[in-house]
Amino acid sequence: MSIQWESGSLQEKVEVVKRFAMEAGGDMLHAPAGNLKHPFVVPGAVYAHHLWDWDCYFAVQALLQMVQLKDRDGTLKAGEKELYIRHAQGSVLNFLDAQLEDGYIPIMLFADSDADSRVLYRNGSPVNMHKPCLALNAVMISQAIDDYSWLHERYDQFRSYYECYKAVYQSESKLFVWADDVMIGVDNDPATFGRPHYSSANLFLNAFMVKELGALAELSRALGYEDQASYYSAEAEALGTLIQEECWDCREEIYYSVDVNCKTYRANPRVSGYHMGLGVTWKSVPIKIQSWASFIPMWAGIPNPSQAHALVTKHMFNPETFMSKYGVRSLARHEKMYSVAATGNPSNWLGPIWMVVQYILFDALMQYGYREEAARLTAQALHLLGDDIAKHGDLHEYYDPDNGEGIINKGFLNWNLLVLNMICRLEEDSG
Repeated sequence: MSIQWESGSLQEKVEVVKRFAMEAGGDMLHAPAGNLKHPFVVPGAVYAHHLWDWDCYFAVQALLQMVQLKDRDGTLKAGEKELYIRHAQGSVLNFLDAQLEDGYIPIMLFADSDADSRVLYRNGSPVNMHKPCLALNAVMISQAIDDYSWLHERYDQFRSYYECYKAVYQSESKLFVWADDVMIGVDNDPATFGRPHYSSANLFLNAFMVKELGALAELSRALGYEDQASYYSAEAEALGTLIQEECWDCREEIYYSVDVNCKTYRANPRVSGYHMGLGVTWKSVPIKIQSWASFIPMWAGIPNPSQAHALVTKHMFNPETFMSKYGVRSLARHEKMYSVAATGNPSNWLGPIWMVVQYILFDALMQYGYREEAARLTAQALHLLGDDIAKHGDLHEYYDPDNGEGIINKGFLNWNLLVLNMICRLEEDSG
């Protein structure tokens, strides 16, 4: 039984968006090129020749959903599923091929150049690495085909990838930090953007790491490494507990990224006797900026039911801060940095609507039983994307939360197609 949308016009947009996604999804497939020896998945628009880390993970989710829909509707062509799977697997393998000896994996790879972040890392510059979604992607693909064997010879690379994260990006507090503010996914998140190197324990990074550790445990278990599975499960539990202790604000009932650059600077030898008593005893200081990252711990299953209730009712659906006509803003509109300007490199996450935000929050809401709220986000996404398709025949990278207009990069597909996953999850849940 299909979910009953609240209006006929919305049902029409369901069909419009489904049809567009099914026709355009194949445009994200890229043949092997240059240093990339395997087929891979691209975001589209100006990024048509780039393999990006977390973009790829969510794009593959949408592609796998497309396969299921086409199979159900009888429109899946011979070899089409295998084609999508090859590009999904190839994306993971291309990243693993680019790994350095110490485990470092770059954030992005070019189809026509070797000028990726390995160059900076090799030269000793502060630089970030592949976001914590590599194992998530690999496990998702393996579950879709019920086969982990393609990863067996690569298993040690996943281990060294995580150990590199621990060695280079884990602070004394045991929270993970960005090395700098370049290519952090949420490009200009004020909790990291413009801040000192290795100081920002961003919620995005740490909540994603909890999910990634769960995937590493699943991968280890599937390949027969039970001791490693237990290790990664324990690491995930410890990090989730630390996020609760360091990032939850009990007064405002919301999570904040934190600054971990906290230490006692001992007395200057020229001025004796100062700062020789009680030193800094706290691990972090909250960076009190409310962004959509404040909700990502919910996606990772970290908050208890009471905390989740506060996040949803007090913040996520509050029209004074996050909620708009077209979905959840990427930054609360009462923040001084709030802006919906059209920017690229960095892309603007200071308020515009991003579909990946809506999808992650949708998934979090479904996990915690907020089905009506999840359906509302889906309806808003359908209006937004359906109107864009009707007006422009295409989709954009991000959107104005007040009027729904696409702001930049017409032709962007990527995680916009996750609206399919939202529709199908609701339909399955109502069946």
